[in-house]
Amino acid sequence: MTIELNLANLIFILIAMLGAFWALVKIIVGQYEKSLDTRFSTLTHSIAKDQEITRALERDLMQFKSDVPRLYLLREDYARDTATVQAAIQRDFLPIRQSLVRIEDFLMKK
Repeated sequence: MTIELNLANLIFILIAMLGAFWALVKIIVGQYEKSLDTRFSTLTHSIAKDQEITRALERDLMQFKSDVPRLYLLREDYARDTATVQAAIQRDFLPIRQSLVRIEDFLMKK
């Protein structure tokens, strides 16, 4: 059995093989593009969520920064306030103590 290939048949086979190869490359590139599209869409959603979380953290940080001066108490402020309270207590209770000492002395003498 002999197979005869003339120039027209050889060109047709060559064009058919190139067409099949081109179709195969096109399918592979299409699959790759779909894969990239899904990756990029996932990445886009992830970035959007991260931006929302970042905005929330920035908002909380700004809230914290605004609350710190109002809520934070320095050691010197605490010492000064404590000294003021102790002085007020001594000032207010000193007459009571002196009265109790006088009463005690009076009762002890009797």
